[in-house]
Amino acid sequence: MMRILGVSLSSAALAATLLVSSLAAGSLAGAMAQAAEASVSAKSASAGPAKKTKAKNLASSANFEKSVRTRAKPKRVRHSIPRRAATPSKPATDGGPLVRSGSALVMDARGHQIFAKNPDTKRPIASITKLMTAMVVLDARLPFDEMITISADDRDELLNTRSRLRDGLASLSRFELLHIALMSSENRAASALARTTFPGGISPFIAAMTRKAQNLGMTNTRFADATGLDERNVSTARDIVRLLQAAYDYPIIRFATTTESTEVHPYPKRSGMTYLNTNRLIRGGEWEIELSKTGYLKVAGRCLAMRTRIANRPLYMVFLKAPGKLTPFGDSNRLRKWLEHRS
Repeated sequence: MMRILGVSLSSAALAATLLVSSLAAGSLAGAMAQAAEASVSAKSASAGPAKKTKAKNLASSANFEKSVRTRAKPKRVRHSIPRRAATPSKPATDGGPLVRSGSALVMDARGHQIFAKNPDTKRPIASITKLMTAMVVLDARLPFDEMITISADDRDELLNTRSRLRDGLASLSRFELLHIALMSSENRAASALARTTFPGGISPFIAAMTRKAQNLGMTNTRFADATGLDERNVSTARDIVRLLQAAYDYPIIRFATTTESTEVHPYPKRSGMTYLNTNRLIRGGEWEIELSKTGYLKVAGRCLAMRTRIANRPLYMVFLKAPGKLTPFGDSNRLRKWLEHRS
């Protein structure tokens, strides 16, 4: 069950809606846009009682973009940044507040650079990789409701990270795997998507990621896997802005990366499992975020990439190689305060 702007729905119900739209439009790409735009704005007729919660279908497509962008404004939440004994961060070369992230870039929707710190330095990007993974999956136009079982091939053999999706037992729809891979950075979900998209498995999928990066002009970007666990996945803050601009054209990616939580049922006869969004700025409710992705590896530091609105101005913000868990969020808040003061 997903909860978006106070509306709950099951992933299965949304996937069914997406499939019907696909058949009617004759194009899954068009259907995705229609389905995502129809998924959020109003509660519709009850779909019947679920095991513990009541799932509700969503209708009324006219206000999808408005409903995503016009979030309620609860009490302001301040995220405190722990004091660090390290040397103070160097200021950006073009002015602005001090930021602790190794690379940072703020650009507007027209491509104008507003703030930059080491924007062209190549760095590992960790799970920001999953934005490219999602685009390649969606470009393949495969059925959203197709069930995929996690296999031993989806285990992380590089870093031995944990997952609640047990190989050989956990099964979810393609849409559900896409949702938790983007929203919660579930690595086995991303691996299963890459493994099942093309005949031949992972290798042709990585090749497709590389081609798409080249087509987007991401000349300083390289991919070695679909999860972001491989430190050979490298890019620059400037290239990540290009990635965000491309991902923004996919309503499903905007939807999945900005929901606060979802519930899935990968195991028969067991209760559902709740996944949360890894971007605490979305959960805090203070920001108006239209697209986002976080990432973390020891070698990559903390990473954050998002499209947001500040003073009603759409902006792309990228932070790479942040030293602390809260550093990207602190850098975001400092830059936001600076931008609001300038406007």
